[in-house]
Amino acid sequence: MKTLLYTLFLSFFCTCAFAQKIAGKWRCAEESVGQMHIGFDDVSCTYRFKRNGTMIIRIKGSTYVSHGEFTSTRDHHQSGTIEIKGTYIVKDEKITTYIDRKDIEAYALEYSNHDEENSLYRAENIYADIKAKEIRAQIIHKPEFWNWNNEPITITKKELIIGDKLRCKR
Repeated sequence: MKTLLYTLFLSFFCTCAFAQKIAGKWRCAEESVGQMHIGFDDVSCTYRFKRNGTMIIRIKGSTYVSHGEFTSTRDHHQSGTIEIKGTYIVKDEKITTYIDRKDIEAYALEYSNHDEENSLYRAENIYADIKAKEIRAQIIHKPEFWNWNNEPITITKKELIIGDKLRCKR
């Protein structure tokens, strides 16, 4: 009986200890960010795993574009943010997440280097709404970055690998 209780205690402790290793903030490595393809030149991604089993994924992107047909100056800055909230469980060196699609939010903005007209401002607001929906749809179709079901996980002091697509660093 003592042996059984001791074995149960150790297995619970090891599972909890492994789950504690993942807690903290992780930044996506360049090769993982390069696979996201959400329509921006510069993309960064962070995963924040909390000890209570909640997680927040924040993906930010930006790019400079020109809207003039005959201009080479990039006078508009477009940016977007995707925020995914959910819960996770780590057991037997595998991770499972629980995320409702309504908890995937996206925001987009466009800034002009020169605000000349009110119509330009309206066009930028229309862009923001369309771009937010577009980047949300793009990340929903890339579940390997947020939707895991018993996906193998490897954790070292400085690196987190989930499955075969996601690699993060502290």
